[in-house]
Amino acid sequence: SSVVIVVVVVVIVIVAVIVVVVVVVVVVVVVVVVVVVVVVVVVVVVVVVVIVVNFGKQARNAGYFEEIVTQNERKLGLRQLVCL
Repeated sequence: SSVVIVVVVVVIVIVAVIVVVVVVVVVVVVVVVVVVVVVVVVVVVVVVVVIVVNFGKQARNAGYFEEIVTQNERKLGLRQLVCL
């Protein structure tokens, strides 16, 4: 009967160890997945922000150049009037 008890205890211990290992593996996998998702989200957000900022700068620069051109056109127009 003591052999049966020892076998039962050993089986219980083995099952417990397997369960613990499985739980640890699942937790690790979940943590890794969460970290990967967070990293991907952060990278996407950073890329989008950089793109938006660059587009903003380009738009501002384009607007600035357009202003300069219109100012130059006005100056030319004034010069033409003066020449006339």
